[in-house]
Amino acid sequence: ASPDPTVPFLEGFLQKSGKVRNGNFKKRWVTVMRDHVAYAVDENSRPIDCVSFKDIVGVGFDGLAMAEDMKMWFRPAAEFDWERDHACSLSLKPEEFVVCTARQGYHDGRQFLFDAGTAENRDKWVESVARMLKRHMRDPVPVATTLQKVRKRVRWFYIGDRCQVFVAVLIMLNFLTNIVESHFNGRKTQLLADVLGGCNLFFTIIFTV
Repeated sequence: ASPDPTVPFLEGFLQKSGKVRNGNFKKRWVTVMRDHVAYAVDENSRPIDCVSFKDIVGVGFDGLAMAEDMKMWFRPAAEFDWERDHACSLSLKPEEFVVCTARQGYHDGRQFLFDAGTAENRDKWVESVARMLKRHMRDPVPVATTLQKVRKRVRWFYIGDRCQVFVAVLIMLNFLTNIVESHFNGRKTQLLADVLGGCNLFFTIIFTV
């Protein structure tokens, strides 16, 4: 029977790293849906990113290179040999796995690294991703244009942690500027008026953009 597209096939907290090697792990709420894998800060927040199974070519883990049936874990087409060989060459811990994407897709061959805590829990996640991927094996991998990739990266930056911190700092600075302006109201020197005017113009432009 086809899984309900609105019900997660598997979900839970995992540690996720932005880089396969030497990356910092962050706790993320990960969901495996019928059409994509998504991760968010927690179960109540919107996804930071959604990786479509049309863009996923396989799932890598410790021991993948020795797997008897590679078709269970990776798309068999020769065009994905690079992604498959790269995944097999990774030195992963028993509790880690990677979701591998196509180089011609939206994610440029990015490998999403997750830590499931234990090898047993990793197996559960790997098998779940592989099972959903099997449903899309015959789906062509879309070729993303440069503009589409740029738009996705801009969106990822906008909803990412760094952007949220940056916006919070701007709001705080704008608030402090208003306090200074109110404190010196009627007693501003020309220099202070010019500085405050420039700050107000800057914040107006930034928040408008």
